[in-house]
Amino acid sequence: FMALQTMRDDEHESFDAASSDSYRAFRFAMGDRLLPDYGKEGTIFEYRGGRLCVTMLGPVVCCLLVIMFKMEVDVTLTKIEEIPNHFLAWSSSVLAAFALPELFVVVQELMRRFFLLKT
Repeated sequence: FMALQTMRDDEHESFDAASSDSYRAFRFAMGDRLLPDYGKEGTIFEYRGGRLCVTMLGPVVCCLLVIMFKMEVDVTLTKIEEIPNHFLAWSSSVLAAFALPELFVVVQELMRRFFLLKT
């Protein structure tokens, strides 16, 4: 949706996230608990005025999760159609979906230990 919003705007340098349609939708759903800026330390939740609020990182994470879920469903359905053993196709997709975040940590540690992997 952000790509469509960006294409509609003529000036890319002056993009204001608070004036976008997606921000208005999240603001409508969350009210004044949605903060118009990112957290100081990259946090999703912050306390402001004694209330728990969501920074702009919250909607970003939500959008990424929705996109990831939609893509995972598509890949799983394609595997089920192509692989004759449906259980094998489904279970491999589930295993990949749950193992992917941990693989980022493994790759990060490998990059830290073996500096030649970065090039």
